[in-house]
Amino acid sequence: MWSRKRIDIGWFDLAAGALACLHARRTHGQHCLERAWFPQGDGMACLSVRSGLDLLLEALQLEPGSQVLVSALTIPDMPRILQAHGLVPVPVDVQAETMAPSVEQVRAAITPHTRAILVAHLFGGRCNLEPLIELAQAHGLAVWEDCAQAFDGHYRGHAEADVSFFSFGPIKTATALGGAMVRVQNAALLKAMRRIQSTWPIQSRWAFFCRVMKYACLKALSQRVAFAVFIRLLRWARVDHDRLLNRAVRGFAGPDFFARIRRQPSAPLLALLARRIRHFSHELLARRTNLGRMLLQEISPAAACPGSAQPEHSFWVFPVLCEEPQRLIDRLWKAGFDATQGESMRVVAVPQDSPAPEPRVAQRLLEGMVYLPCYAEMTEKAVQRMAAVLRAELGQRPQTLLSAPGTVGRIRRGLAAIRLRRAIKRAKAKAT
Repeated sequence: MWSRKRIDIGWFDLAAGALACLHARRTHGQHCLERAWFPQGDGMACLSVRSGLDLLLEALQLEPGSQVLVSALTIPDMPRILQAHGLVPVPVDVQAETMAPSVEQVRAAITPHTRAILVAHLFGGRCNLEPLIELAQAHGLAVWEDCAQAFDGHYRGHAEADVSFFSFGPIKTATALGGAMVRVQNAALLKAMRRIQSTWPIQSRWAFFCRVMKYACLKALSQRVAFAVFIRLLRWARVDHDRLLNRAVRGFAGPDFFARIRRQPSAPLLALLARRIRHFSHELLARRTNLGRMLLQEISPAAACPGSAQPEHSFWVFPVLCEEPQRLIDRLWKAGFDATQGESMRVVAVPQDSPAPEPRVAQRLLEGMVYLPCYAEMTEKAVQRMAAVLRAELGQRPQTLLSAPGTVGRIRRGLAAIRLRRAIKRAKAKAT
């Protein structure tokens, strides 16, 4: 059984992280890490991207009620943090082919209360920020880019983005089991963020050691034979393995969310993060990217792949779109592939009295996406076999949402057709 995801960290890295809990020095480690990542001195290390966003908003002190336009499809903690600072997140629908916010909808959503645009680069790709930055500058808005899913060893943020966030959480590329790097263009703002972070408590070494042990166990379980045995034991015990695994890799599950994110990174976390960046494997990333491209070619045009038209793509995850996700998941599982719909993404709700239209494309994507196993450790033969299952299950017809890149009218007609087919099925079911 091919697990849905392999944690992107080696056994020597895990051992180094555990040993760092005994000897790493925090101040020296943070200074070296930030100097290596930000030679111009324009950034800082944080516990997580959530922590970085919280620091940014605390330092900015925007007027309550100010609006921030956000990519409609994102993790729910981002709008949650905005709301905690008295701000109003306003979703902007994405384009299925690139996962970029629609420039037209951004323009339509701007009001006198709008202060910034928070753009999420999704699935391992990077959307083109130039049109959004041009629009933002014309309206005096800040541009913040969430690059949590887009790290590729080279990209350090758009030159004209005001703030860029990079994550090294447990399931991210080159994970350090936590940590984030935040690039901030404004020196005064960066200084304020550093000052605020210095008042936070420091993550304990013991907490980080426990984290290393937890993900060492998860890494061991993700091996093919071990994973198959583990899943069958869970099924025998009538435990939903999909829900269990999704919860196991959540970064800040449980109560006291803000107390958890408002901490400084510990010395061993900083040491492991520096090691992961210093020894980043471009070969592994290139293999994952090549497997993603091969899979994309193998399943076209039977399956639609959201974000596949992004100009830069490393296939951090590989989503496909279908009308019956659970049926596809079951079919792949029987063939030895642990696909999932995931639980981390949400569609941001449109606030009352906002001119922003409903993010219907984002909602359709969330309902119909299935994430496939696709990582460097997989073989080409396995990827080809998974592609054959997809072709057989989804047929040879192109999926509606991606059949005409950039054509909003066709997307809307496709959504209407899908809703009509579902209504007919429900009516037939009731009649019988």
